[in-house]
Amino acid sequence: MIAGFAALAAIGIAVGCAIPIEGTASAFGAPRAQPALPLTGRVVDAAKLLDSAEQTNLTHRLEQIQRVTSVQFAVVTTPSLKGSPIAQYALTLFNSWGLGDKLRNDGLMMLIAPNERELRIEVGRGLEQRLPDVYCATVIEHMLSSIRAENIPQGIQTGVNELDARLRSTMDKTK
Repeated sequence: MIAGFAALAAIGIAVGCAIPIEGTASAFGAPRAQPALPLTGRVVDAAKLLDSAEQTNLTHRLEQIQRVTSVQFAVVTTPSLKGSPIAQYALTLFNSWGLGDKLRNDGLMMLIAPNERELRIEVGRGLEQRLPDVYCATVIEHMLSSIRAENIPQGIQTGVNELDARLRSTMDKTK
């Protein structure tokens, strides 16, 4: 647990819809920005907020979500946004990692930056109707009660549970 995490009562809330850029170059032909973190799995805990068992359980849960909903979901913690606004940092990670199906554009990422006291849910364009900004903001609000109590793993689990429930309830049942 990071010292002084009780200060998360003032955490910044951000939600967003991202549009991953196809291929290795941007729409304007320039190379993509390099991600600040390498994609090492469904859970990238660079801020060291989760213990090994929590990471393993969360990884299994995210695998299950993808099996059932086809949505590729990553949970990321970062020790620093390196001076970038969280929206820009999250979008760079999301796009450079290519989260989600290329055609459906349905990736999902939860980003926690504890040192800046910010949290963001990044949603691919293909999920915007199922996970609109207003809904994601509500999920973040629900996560904050655990985070303010210095139980970040529980806050993450709350967010994952709510996003999973919404994805399942809004699945196309005609397939």
